[in-house]
Amino acid sequence: PTLWQPREEEQGMEAAVEAGGWGSRAPERLMTLRNKVPQWDEAHGGHVLNFNGRVTESSVKNFQLVCAQLEDPEEVVLQFGRVGKHKFTLDLRYPLSPFQAFGVAVGCLDNKIADRKGYEFLRRLTSNAEPKDAPHGAQGGAGGGSIADSLPSTQYLRDKIYRTFK
Repeated sequence: PTLWQPREEEQGMEAAVEAGGWGSRAPERLMTLRNKVPQWDEAHGGHVLNFNGRVTESSVKNFQLVCAQLEDPEEVVLQFGRVGKHKFTLDLRYPLSPFQAFGVAVGCLDNKIADRKGYEFLRRLTSNAEPKDAPHGAQGGAGGGSIADSLPSTQYLRDKIYRTFK
């Protein structure tokens, strides 16, 4: 396998993030995005964003992102919002790719890190402690078995996606 890494520590992403900030303080090679700040609307009695007719339903999942590195740092580069019970719209522009924008949008669809089964699996993977009654190196969980036994089944994931988007 090919290993891609910076030649010097100060060329890496960690150094770029530590040196970064918003706007002119951000390093050139680091794209910084933030939520666009909504404006107060007396008529609606709340904060609103202008989606230019592309978003038709109010939702906590509606958002717009702006990029500090653009000529106009308040110009929207990604907007995502509800247009039906289970339908959303996604608009993007440079410097985001469709793949990046889709990843951001999917990540915002469900505010839970994972469902219960997925959470328990991740907790077991990241836990350094083994159960007191388990022999050293034993797989945790009710029935033991391999890690694959703890993963959600393909059918379970298909059903979850279907329920989310039907």
